[in-house]
Amino acid sequence: SLKVFDLPATESQLHINVVSNQEYTISHEADWITAPSSSQGKDGFDITCPVNDGVARAAIMILAIEEAEHYDTLTIRQKGTIIPSITFAGEGYTLNGSAGGKAEIPVTTNVPENELAFTLEFLSESTDWISGIGISGDKLTFEYTVNESNVRRNARIAKMHVADGKITIERYPNHI
Repeated sequence: SLKVFDLPATESQLHINVVSNQEYTISHEADWITAPSSSQGKDGFDITCPVNDGVARAAIMILAIEEAEHYDTLTIRQKGTIIPSITFAGEGYTLNGSAGGKAEIPVTTNVPENELAFTLEFLSESTDWISGIGISGDKLTFEYTVNESNVRRNARIAKMHVADGKITIERYPNHI
């Protein structure tokens, strides 16, 4: 089953109720969560999270009794003190489709590069002509292929989100 726990941006402790007559393991990959590696019985367990001075974050925690093939998935979400934002310079971008290459578009964001992920929406029949999209310093960068037809290609960034926490930033710039 899927359970979601929301925590404030402040230092937090959360008690997770679990009743089990067998030992279960507790695993996660978040370096900001302190939790035991296993527990047993009717007392559950506690996790702690430090103050989050960044953007909101989330982590998946798995409780497992492997011998019984029983697993529970928990999502731990913690608000941040920074509200994520991103602003593009300009309203649309025209690329040289006869050459292909690397595009660099000025952008301003308060979200660290490693916490952003992007989804592209292709608006024409031609798809997958943009790759490697990301933020590098103050630029949105990506590679694009040569347009081998006379048909105009269009795409736009459909979503951006904090990669770990999947927090969507609704931003739809005009066509690329």
